[in-house]
Amino acid sequence: MSEGSLKFIIDDVKQSNAVSNQTSSPASHVPSSYSSNKHRKRRRHHSHLLVWLIVFLVVVALSASYLYNDHYLKGVKYVPIGVGQSFVDAENNLGIKIINDAYIQGLRSNMVIAPSGLDAPLSFVYTNTNPTNTMNLKRLLSYGGMSNSAIRMSNQIMLNSLVNPDGSTLRLNSNLWVNGGSIVKSAYLKDAKSNFDMPVSNLDFSKPSAIASINARIRQDVANGSINAGGLIGKQQSALITNSAYFTDQWQYGFNSSQTKAAQFSSLSGSSLTVPFMHQTNVFNYYANADLEAIQLPFGADGSLVMNVYMPSDFQSFMSGLSLKDLADINSNFNQYKIDLSLPRLNINYQANLDTVLKSLGASSLFDSNLSNQQINPPVHLTDFLTFNHLNVSEQGVSTTLQSAANNTAAMTVNKPFLFTIVDNSTGNFVMIGIVSNPSQ
Repeated sequence: MSEGSLKFIIDDVKQSNAVSNQTSSPASHVPSSYSSNKHRKRRRHHSHLLVWLIVFLVVVALSASYLYNDHYLKGVKYVPIGVGQSFVDAENNLGIKIINDAYIQGLRSNMVIAPSGLDAPLSFVYTNTNPTNTMNLKRLLSYGGMSNSAIRMSNQIMLNSLVNPDGSTLRLNSNLWVNGGSIVKSAYLKDAKSNFDMPVSNLDFSKPSAIASINARIRQDVANGSINAGGLIGKQQSALITNSAYFTDQWQYGFNSSQTKAAQFSSLSGSSLTVPFMHQTNVFNYYANADLEAIQLPFGADGSLVMNVYMPSDFQSFMSGLSLKDLADINSNFNQYKIDLSLPRLNINYQANLDTVLKSLGASSLFDSNLSNQQINPPVHLTDFLTFNHLNVSEQGVSTTLQSAANNTAAMTVNKPFLFTIVDNSTGNFVMIGIVSNPSQ
């Protein structure tokens, strides 16, 4: 070691000892420059910690968004947070597909379904079934590249957000019933209930009490004591899904019941029906062309729920190839008009076995292969998919106050078959979608 190197080491030791002696002295003997440096170091240290904390939180937030939503949140305007536009569009598209296919298959009466209510059990099967069912359901549900975790979380958030929006009464319920001798794994039960709000129940289909158990649950859900699932259920049961929806709300601007009068309504079959028509004159969003009239009717005090009514001159042509974009294009042309409106009172009950529709839409494997992926023993397959829905909207409203006058005026009498959507404006979700052919059914 050179003499110069040794000198540097000795000097370093001396300097270190001097600092050690100074720090062990009382604070009054610490040089002011040292104290100032010490405080600056502490401030820098705290600043660095704050920066790293912010970076950590940002990374966690971005990771969670990507993990649970598969980056669908980008550019999304819908709430609640955690549900992307792609998921909302997928549910709405499901509703349009089912309505459209049912009409193509010869539906000539009312039909009312709740897309979120139907999507939940189908999504549950999709995330827990065999590869064949997964592939077929993926096309039906239009989820694209969404992961199972994103689908689970989106369903959970959407179902929670739809609990009585805007003070309305909305009940969505689904149940999976499996053969009484089947053993269902606990993870399967937990996933169904916690993420899709769908209890799984064992039921001995061979006993007459099985139908009574199903009826009791559905009647309570849809407030209809006349429900009887027996006529919709096949003879040989392995597993079945029941789905129900109940909706009632008050209009934002009520109708005067003294002005409700019977008038003629032309059904899809061409027959003329006498039904009660409500009447009011008010300002609404409205659009008309040579082929269609459409109007938007708000519910509740803040109008966060609306009913869009689409009355085409040729219903068959309108329904042919109907898409979500078609409805969005019509809605984009809404303008405020002072409307002299006549609308049928709506009290609609709809019940059906959707097995034929789902098979037609490409999910036939759902009914002839193992329902779960080794979660139920012995294996079961779906035999029926039953839906029971009730829509009740009368003259009652939150207010009877007329809105301010609009520049444009028109008259609309909804006296022909029409398509409607009840939309939650906060999410863009179709709370219900349906066809009305006989308003009094």
